[in-house]
Amino acid sequence: MALEELKAEIEHEAKIESSRIEKDSESEAQRIISEARKRAEGIMKASEESSAAKAEQRRLDYLSSLDEEMSAIISEAMTEAVDASMEAFLPLVREKLEAAEQEIIKSALERFGRVVPLKQAVATVDKRNDSLVKGVGSIEHSDVNGILLSSKDGSITADATIESLLASNSDAARRALYRGMVG
Repeated sequence: MALEELKAEIEHEAKIESSRIEKDSESEAQRIISEARKRAEGIMKASEESSAAKAEQRRLDYLSSLDEEMSAIISEAMTEAVDASMEAFLPLVREKLEAAEQEIIKSALERFGRVVPLKQAVATVDKRNDSLVKGVGSIEHSDVNGILLSSKDGSITADATIESLLASNSDAARRALYRGMVG
């Protein structure tokens, strides 16, 4: 019987050891599963954050491209509006500028005529202003806005071009030009 008792004791110890191993295995399996779940949650959270960051970056890129597109559209619209305004405005400015130029030429002739008789003067004007300088001794043509006057010997000169009047910083010239342009 000793063999039977030994066998029973070994079986009993084997069952106890088997039960302990089973419990340890279950415990180890639970620990491994728990760690796997935690890692999976971390991976999922990182993936969600990465996806959210990527989605936010795509949204920001889209908004940036919309902003650039809107800026281009607005810039183009403003350019078209300015061009259209200038097309309508330039003929009026040219007309007023021509009127101011004629007044400048008349005034310059009157003042120069006080110093040098106009029959002894040389006038340089644009061809379109020939009718204003009929009484001048000699007429030369050049692309000037206003008039250049000189005595025949060149000893006395006067520059009454719009450019020279503006460059002279003469407030009176600026006012006269402005009055001529805006009436």
